[in-house]
Amino acid sequence: MTIIIGENLHCSRLFKRNGARCRVVGNAVRVQWQDDAGESHSFAVPAAYNGDKIRHVAAALAAAMQTADQEALAYLRHVVLRQEKAGAGVIDVNVDEFSSSPEQNRTAMEHLLGRILEWTALPLAIDSSSAEILTAGARRVQKAGRAFLLNSASQERPQVLELAAAHGGGAVVSAAGGMLPNNAQERLDALRPLLRQALAAGLPPARLYLDPLVLPVGVDGGQGRGFLEACRMLREELGPEVHITGGISNVSFGLPERQLLNVCFLRLAEARGLDAPIFDPLQLSLPKDTPAPFLAAAEKVLLGDDDFAMNFLTVVRQ
Repeated sequence: MTIIIGENLHCSRLFKRNGARCRVVGNAVRVQWQDDAGESHSFAVPAAYNGDKIRHVAAALAAAMQTADQEALAYLRHVVLRQEKAGAGVIDVNVDEFSSSPEQNRTAMEHLLGRILEWTALPLAIDSSSAEILTAGARRVQKAGRAFLLNSASQERPQVLELAAAHGGGAVVSAAGGMLPNNAQERLDALRPLLRQALAAGLPPARLYLDPLVLPVGVDGGQGRGFLEACRMLREELGPEVHITGGISNVSFGLPERQLLNVCFLRLAEARGLDAPIFDPLQLSLPKDTPAPFLAAAEKVLLGDDDFAMNFLTVVRQ
């Protein structure tokens, strides 16, 4: 069974200031949305987050923390519950771009986790480049007696495995670190030492989420095939107990029709053993009338059979 790790609760997420999700009055900006009953809501974007692009999750969190803005708080709850309703099995939480201050980011993570624990019973993925934020988040969720995983351990951060084991959580184990992998074998070579460390730290296979690393096919056409082959090899080697994950949307950076590419890549990866994609569950489906040549062109570029995506770009233009 696929476990979708919903990726929308990130402080890096952007709306265009002049887009449909923002309302500009003078120099002030409000983020607007509709609830499940169709009623319209909005919250005022704090001045520090007011620019050409609005980091809407960060802005809502700042407004909720600084002025107890109930509409901003309702927006964050709306983002979480929409993911759950769309099929997310885990909510990924990242506040790294909330502020340039590490201390403020740690406080923001603790505050946001406290709210999310009230809104949903789903497990949480605490996602950060900061070991201090991962530690604070693990303590907060462990204290609540809730399931969680830390995103992520890597060759550069093996201590995350010990942290996850100490607090009773799981861990995303990433092939990132050092040189980026070019093929499936290099991905497995990066993951195997971390897998041994995880097991030695006391993390059972069922709490491990192995990430062979999704990289853009627009930069290197072989990266899609390398990830897919690594998924297949890991599943054959390790069996059904471990989870295999990856940030699916990374594959389409720099290319048009990203939702099409992402959904096609997800399907290809699931067929090869991936069972815990990091993905926006609101983007899971494609229109039923998506032309077959469109799907075929997307699959070719993802499998590395379309040099520089030239055929795919031609199909898109046509």
